[in-house]
Amino acid sequence: MYPENRKTNVQTAETQTMGIDFGLIEKEEIIQWLVDIIRIDTTNPPGNELPVAEYLADVLQKEGFDPEIIEPEENRATLYLRIPGKSGKAKLLLMAHSDVVPAETNTWKYPPFSGKIVDGEVWGRGALDCKGLVVMELATVIALKRSGFIPEHDLIYMIVPDEEAGGEIGAKYMVENYPEKVKVPYLINEGGGGGLKQKNRWLFTLSNAEKGAFWAWVKVSGTPGHGSVPRASKNALYDLAKVIRILEKHKTKINPSEDVLRQIELLGGGKMAKFIFSHQKLADFILSHPIGKLKDAGAMLDAMIRPTIAVTMAEGSDKVNVIPGEARVGIDARLLPGQDWEDLEEELNRALKGKVEYSIEQQEGMGMSGNSSPFETPLKEVIQRVLQRHEPSAQLVPYQLTGATDSRFFRTTFGTVAYGFMPFKIEGNIDEVFSQVHGRNERISVDNLVWGSQVLAEIVGEFLDIP
Repeated sequence: MYPENRKTNVQTAETQTMGIDFGLIEKEEIIQWLVDIIRIDTTNPPGNELPVAEYLADVLQKEGFDPEIIEPEENRATLYLRIPGKSGKAKLLLMAHSDVVPAETNTWKYPPFSGKIVDGEVWGRGALDCKGLVVMELATVIALKRSGFIPEHDLIYMIVPDEEAGGEIGAKYMVENYPEKVKVPYLINEGGGGGLKQKNRWLFTLSNAEKGAFWAWVKVSGTPGHGSVPRASKNALYDLAKVIRILEKHKTKINPSEDVLRQIELLGGGKMAKFIFSHQKLADFILSHPIGKLKDAGAMLDAMIRPTIAVTMAEGSDKVNVIPGEARVGIDARLLPGQDWEDLEEELNRALKGKVEYSIEQQEGMGMSGNSSPFETPLKEVIQRVLQRHEPSAQLVPYQLTGATDSRFFRTTFGTVAYGFMPFKIEGNIDEVFSQVHGRNERISVDNLVWGSQVLAEIVGEFLDIP
């Protein structure tokens, strides 16, 4: 439990909004929920998310809910709960995932599955990505129940497995097999919500878009032979080295969306953002240098305004003494919303054509298009309004993810307005905070966990009561 040996109800100037009294939730409860689920090792692979679903179901049952556990594979499970409103129509889905990426135990200051509380912070794999959000959403639905609040519309709470490995048996499985359970006009998921204090204002990201991902092979051919007589063969690896060097230096065309330009403008690019990013060479020059105190900001912005092509694998001979007659590189390409496989082929041809003989092949099953939701919606307005009750200077910033989340299944299948929003204030160096996600020493402060839970509860209560 939290180190102080007492129970403390969450009380602020605004604990009751639209029928939800968040003061009925104890701070120690929220902390303990996170500690408990961090201690359940859901490293994916293999996942083993069923115990988390069972834990959450037990907590919810004690509150009088009747949650459902859907288990597509042994020990892999989704926790599903629908809370009825007056209309009987679902309006909002709160979603997060229970699996986590592997952690190198010997590189962490404290064990990654200990849930240890040190200096007001909960340590452990998943604290930020995204068991913290699991708990914020859990606190929201329990606050709703304890308040006796019956909203105008139904609310769905769903915690899925397998997000870190593509979502096949998690969100995608639910969309394909239970569309009647999960089809909603609005969704809140992971991917945004971080607040950054900039001079006299707070800027909070609202993730409304994400890039698509396609994996490809670029192959080159030669003639095989014995390693002892190299000049008698044409070594395919030499041409493969040319491919790697060409792609290393290749600059794809910049094509920022209006939302990304708005994001750059708000985060410090000012009114010059549109001018800068309409000139390829100028943008390339600026993004090749550190931006302020944020050493990784240029690289992040660069990935937001253009498709990226990363060489991540190289394969040749499987024996040291055999000169390969064929070699290939694996490509991880991240494309902008609206771009597809044909756009990647065109970009690779633009880089390689006439310089080396090659062929391109899509890796089977590895392709998903970029997707987005409109930034200006009634849900965005509610989020903005609630944030400003807590931080009067707060402003939402559109945020395009360079990676992918489970939101894509809902955007592309149902046209759902999906936002990434786990509300928390970035404390300390932003590069250090984001390096914890999929990195070492992941943690979240108790203050952030409780504050984010209250903000989310107020958002949900207000939004569900809009006719």
